[in-house]
Amino acid sequence: MIMIDSCGTVHSCGQVDLVDMQSMPGGHHRFIMNYQDHLKEFCFIEPLTSKRAADVANNFLNSVFLVIGAPHVLQSGNGCEFTAAILLKCTALVGTCDCPWATKTSTITR
Repeated sequence: MIMIDSCGTVHSCGQVDLVDMQSMPGGHHRFIMNYQDHLKEFCFIEPLTSKRAADVANNFLNSVFLVIGAPHVLQSGNGCEFTAAILLKCTALVGTCDCPWATKTSTITR
């Protein structure tokens, strides 16, 4: 797995967003988490039962972090507070590790 610091390189920038599916009933999954890598433009899509940061963080860890690693820059159209909450929950779940966003110099953008 290769992780390089600046955007435009392998797995350095990604975006996580939630799609509200409450208007289209289909079981107990009411939201969809969509993660897209900016360079390779591939996506991870996971169904969610709620949009709480803890649920999103668990799904982000299982479907993105544990598969391809953590991005250096994580963006979201859901706001900086949402992104920060996901990163804080992920850091608490992972514990001590060499994550690019587990330091005070991490990048949280909207």
